[in-house]
Amino acid sequence: MSDTLSLRVATRLQNQDGYIKNLGTGKEDPRNKLQLFRISALWEPTDNFNLAAKVEMSNYERDGGLGVSSPTTTVQQPTLVRYTTNSPLGQEGYTNQSVLGSVTANLKVGTHTLTSITGYSWFNGAVTNYFDQRVPGTGQVVENSVANKYPENFHQFSEELRLLSPTGGTLEYVVGAYYDRSTYNVDPYLYYNLLAYNLVSLNQTYFHQEARTISVFGQATVRPAAGLRIIGSLRYTNTHKDGQFSGALLGGQLFRPLTSASGSISEGLADPSVTVQYDVSHNLMVYAVYGRGSKSGGFVSNTLGTTNATFTYKPERSRNWEAGIKSTLLDGKATLNISVYDTKFTDLQTSGYDPDSSTYITKNAAAASSKGVEGSLRIAPSRYFDITASAAYQDIKYDSYPGAPCLAGMTGPICDLSGHRLPYTSKFTGNVSVHGRADIGDYKLDGTAIVGGRSGYFDSDDQSPLYGYQKGYAKVDLRIQFAPKDERWHIAFVGKNLTNNLTTGSAFRLPFPITTSSRAIIFVEPPRNLAIEAGVKF
Repeated sequence: MSDTLSLRVATRLQNQDGYIKNLGTGKEDPRNKLQLFRISALWEPTDNFNLAAKVEMSNYERDGGLGVSSPTTTVQQPTLVRYTTNSPLGQEGYTNQSVLGSVTANLKVGTHTLTSITGYSWFNGAVTNYFDQRVPGTGQVVENSVANKYPENFHQFSEELRLLSPTGGTLEYVVGAYYDRSTYNVDPYLYYNLLAYNLVSLNQTYFHQEARTISVFGQATVRPAAGLRIIGSLRYTNTHKDGQFSGALLGGQLFRPLTSASGSISEGLADPSVTVQYDVSHNLMVYAVYGRGSKSGGFVSNTLGTTNATFTYKPERSRNWEAGIKSTLLDGKATLNISVYDTKFTDLQTSGYDPDSSTYITKNAAAASSKGVEGSLRIAPSRYFDITASAAYQDIKYDSYPGAPCLAGMTGPICDLSGHRLPYTSKFTGNVSVHGRADIGDYKLDGTAIVGGRSGYFDSDDQSPLYGYQKGYAKVDLRIQFAPKDERWHIAFVGKNLTNNLTTGSAFRLPFPITTSSRAIIFVEPPRNLAIEAGVKF
């Protein structure tokens, strides 16, 4: 715009059809629409001061759902067919409107830099969930109708101040403080039409939270000898939260007890860390890290039957050791990074679906541990060809978890999950990306193929080895692009999940009387997707 003012404007519009046939509506679920607008500005009036501001507004709509029925007596059987019709809660899907804004100012104060970051975020959304009513393998549609709707809104203001010393010397440091204040509301509707009980019930719960966070932090880097860096940091965070919960019967008969709860949380948590880095040579660096982390406590916001005794859960703490190497090989044509880690959690916050009470239970597991190794390798013999590979092994389990929701096959109502693996975690993950480029006169042809996958994992909270287990898989993505060398325009073929491998993101068993026919609900991830993409820069 001028010598001192720059402006950037961006927008994104998306209208995407679904991939699961809904026999109840005759449409493909889920159908996604997105409108996003962002404007950014940078003002640099002097060498000692600059100001950057950004505002982003978005509107997202999803019509339809992802859940399909699957047997409870066999392994998962993901299909691309479901049956749902609208209930009194309206259209199944999700809507979200959000506004994000930030202003960052940097001021030179002598040899130091003072930075202010002011932020504001707001969103208003609602998700409406219906369960697939088909009985697996029969084509029969059950008449039970169960639905829930979660309207929620949130807004937060934050401010951070940092002072940064000159860098590159024997000692460098940054100190700062952070503050935020937020308000959150979620008021779910819960609808039941249960033939087994000849019962229709419409309930609503109400949750309101006000939170405030104040944090001070500092980090220093010391270089006592050539190639050696010692980095120490400390953050202290004080959090206060107030929450209220209640429920009401809006229509029909009472199905679950209506309760109320209120509580306050005040906590102060200190998180230190120490890192030692040493440059063995200009191509090899070794490091070791010790650190502690924390996640603040919270409230059970949407569980029927919540009382003061079950309303709050405690903060989560972690202790982590990590060591590794970062290296450059073959005269810069390859990089190799390897790390090992050992993390222990205390008062781990967990949320698990309890099919007997038809709700999610949030609580603190006593302890858990995670150990693993990660590595990445990139080989680039020329700018026309490169290969990147990464892999990880993770061993994670509950060290102690008494009083937990029981897993499939256990007798309860509560169990001890000590020694059991956490859900949604694979022992092995990895991917390989191969990229090649060929010049054709004033044009270029780029191709990238990616194979990524993971070993099997439980994706139901009750860890059923049948309906709740996603077996290991690999998926193949491909992108081939043709463009002039200045990239003013391009056209590309984009293929995702080319082998059409149907996988699931999560699963849970619908209990009686929510269903009179035994079935699980699994959430199917996208199948093969083929696209032609065109772009132009102007």
